[in-house]
Amino acid sequence: MISSYVETNLRLRYRRSFVGFLWTIIAPLLQYMIIAYVFKYASRITDHNYFAYFFTGAVVFNAFSVTLLRAPNIMLANEMYIKKIYLPKSIYVLNTCLYELTNFFFTGITLFALGLLLGIISPSAALLTVPLAIILLFITLLGASAILAIGGVYFRDLSYIMPPIMQASFFLTPIIYRLETFPEKIQKLINFNPFYHIIETIRIPITQGVLAPNEHYAVSFFTSLATIGVGYWMIKHFDNRIIFKL
Repeated sequence: MISSYVETNLRLRYRRSFVGFLWTIIAPLLQYMIIAYVFKYASRITDHNYFAYFFTGAVVFNAFSVTLLRAPNIMLANEMYIKKIYLPKSIYVLNTCLYELTNFFFTGITLFALGLLLGIISPSAALLTVPLAIILLFITLLGASAILAIGGVYFRDLSYIMPPIMQASFFLTPIIYRLETFPEKIQKLINFNPFYHIIETIRIPITQGVLAPNEHYAVSFFTSLATIGVGYWMIKHFDNRIIFKL
């Protein structure tokens, strides 16, 4: 069922489109290029590796953003199915997360291949840790989406609150700038941002060819553990109650 859902929605999203599924790659690529060029030259950044730094951070954050923005409406969008047939509510959450992870995968692979081709990224043994970091990313998204999906049923305004939160998170996360550009006090505050640590576990091995500091892996691990734990509890606790609120 999950496989059918992801495949069908990918087909429906781009049907009758001349380029089709390639829009998954082209659209974010164009968007990131514009932002990167504007910010690099407006801020007079001389870092030769800036594009690789920005693109990897932006792609990972985009996976967070699009998934969490859809999350509050997961149960509401599947109201018809929930009322007609019983399925574990986690199925609907898993469908959404896998769908967005598929988009993330194709975009990421394309940009990575482009980076290798242009010599911006160099192969290294540290790249072997990237799949582990992506698993932590997926677990975090799954847990956070479950929390927001349940929250969206009981608090309908959540879907309107999330866009400004994610937009603020984009600028509060070192994506278009480096952490070192801020004073030490600000750096300490940014270190409380879980998005930052998860992004770094993927970005550092790709852009620098070395393992990310243990701090990033530790925070990412505990963030994924906490979100999936709370999300699982909420799905189980409200499994038979959701239908009365739809």
